[in-house]
Amino acid sequence: MLKKIRELIKKGLQKGQGVVEYALMLGFVAIIADYLIGGSNLIGSVKGAIDDVKGQIDSSRLND
Repeated sequence: MLKKIRELIKKGLQKGQGVVEYALMLGFVAIIADYLIGGSNLIGSVKGAIDDVKGQIDSSRLND
């Protein structure tokens, strides 16, 4: 019985790993496609988002 449970858990973990790998590959392809199309400034958008978060963290530190 325990052997059967271990086999089922192992199969489930392998299936979950496959989903994560697929999602990572899909995200990578989407980033490359966006870069090749050139429809948006990906680097500028990411830098802007990071700067916004940094600004919010800095302002919260000043309020404490």
